[in-house]
Amino acid sequence: MASILISVFLAYHLFCVILAPNSMSYLGGRFHWVVAPYVSFFNLASQWGFFAPDPGPPPVFIEFETVGADGETLATGTWPEKGDPFFLRERQNRRIGVARFLMAANERIEKTLGPYYCKAYPAAQSVKLWRVVKGMAALTDVAEGKRTIGDGQGGTRNFVTQFLCIAGRG
Repeated sequence: MASILISVFLAYHLFCVILAPNSMSYLGGRFHWVVAPYVSFFNLASQWGFFAPDPGPPPVFIEFETVGADGETLATGTWPEKGDPFFLRERQNRRIGVARFLMAANERIEKTLGPYYCKAYPAAQSVKLWRVVKGMAALTDVAEGKRTIGDGQGGTRNFVTQFLCIAGRG
């Protein structure tokens, strides 16, 4: 039985890896609903992300605020965290990839990060979440070191939800 499950998984994985770069084909369109979540979650998409020198984190992230029983703010921050909190950059790159996946739908943000921050902050009664997209600076200014890629003018900050931690306990 285990060998059958492994074979099915390997066939599915191979199908996704072959189809992902050909997403504009007929098969890509027909099986997008099966392939896209898997490819996006594991960051297997065929998008090139090269930039030299390293411009820093992308200007797309999720802000959170945990709220206590009396309505006081317990903690605030962003996800993924600004900077690089890990020894190896690969872990932060995966978080950035997952953030891009979550940003596609408010429901993804709520169902993933609401419970995460409720567990991370046990005294929290709720978690407020916002989707933030900063404007892009001109690449010539970034290349010359005058600005960072995420400090462009404009941008949006949209409220996503206030997730109730009490509902998740019990």
